[in-house]
Formats: sequence, structure tokens, C-alpha cells
Amino acid sequence: MITMEKLKEFEAYKGFYDGFYTEKVQTHTNINNGEDWSLIADLLQNFKFINTGMAGKELMEKTYAKLEQHADDPEIGAYLKALAMRI
Repeated sequence: MITMEKLKEFEAYKGFYDGFYTEKVQTHTNINNGEDWSLIADLLQNFKFINTGMAGKELMEKTYAKLEQHADDPEIGAYLKALAMRI
């Protein structure tokens, strides 16, 4: 499940998994796991396409379905869309 806390951790490392792994996973202080990280990265990539008008209907539908499946908080979608423009 994607939470705001996990998104903020992802943002702190600007999506750079190696830095996250070295600093957090090896010291067992991580909130995200590899699956969460990959899911967030995938959604961000899709939102970059959506935000720039380059996504087709099918990608948009799949992205929003995946978001609904993995995030309970509606703020997560808005945060992901904004984060996609910053990272």
C-alpha cells in the first residue's frame, strides 16, 4: 500500500534506489520495500506521460486503476501527479 510517508521517503531520494538502499535498507531504517519503490516509480513514470498529454486512454485507465488498488488516500494521486513534475 502506498502511503504519504512512503512517497516522502521516495521523494527524499529523488527516486535513486541505490542511495536509498545503501542508506536505509542496509541499516534497516527503511519504510519502503523494493516492491513499493518499483510501484511508485512506475506510477510516477505514467503520470509524467499523463501530465504532458502523451498518455493514451489505456495507459490512463491502467494507471488510475493501479493507483486505486494501491492507495487508500485520495491525496496520494494528487501528490504523485505533482511529484512527477518535480522528479
